[in-house]
Amino acid sequence: MRFCYFGTGMAVSIIITLVLPMMSACRKQPTAAELEKKKAEQFHTTLQQSLKFRLTAYYSDKPIDYIESDSVQLLETDLWKYVRDYVKDDYYLFTSAGDVEVIQNALKIPSDFSDTIRYNYNVNAEGDHTDFNFYDYEYNPLTYKLAEFSADYFIVYVTRGDANIYSRYEKVP
Repeated sequence: MRFCYFGTGMAVSIIITLVLPMMSACRKQPTAAELEKKKAEQFHTTLQQSLKFRLTAYYSDKPIDYIESDSVQLLETDLWKYVRDYVKDDYYLFTSAGDVEVIQNALKIPSDFSDTIRYNYNVNAEGDHTDFNFYDYEYNPLTYKLAEFSADYFIVYVTRGDANIYSRYEKVP
């Protein structure tokens, strides 16, 4: 009878080679909610660095009739012309305290001529998406969903019918 002898080192190597891949396959993968929570935390951290942003784009992912109350049906995706001039002029400074300072430059919202208007904002992971509680063009509270972000910009959207309307904010140097 003949026995094969690999030696202790060889046997350990074979066991490690066979067992480690199986062990790593058994590790729990993060859920979509856990990944979204991490994304929300990273976005919130980015905003808390006291960065100043401004709105640079406003558009839809599908052609929509933006002004539904008139008799003209104009389907379009570039919605920049609908942004109020005073909003195009503003800067948004996010603070670590959870405030956003709307810095009104030369053009001010007709209802408030202050140089700076202060509001609260909030970022929350909500299952499969991140909510961004912010403000609309008249500075009324509005909940957006976060589409994407980096240190230089962020894109949020609201859903209207079957279309998403996006707002892109870019960092001001």
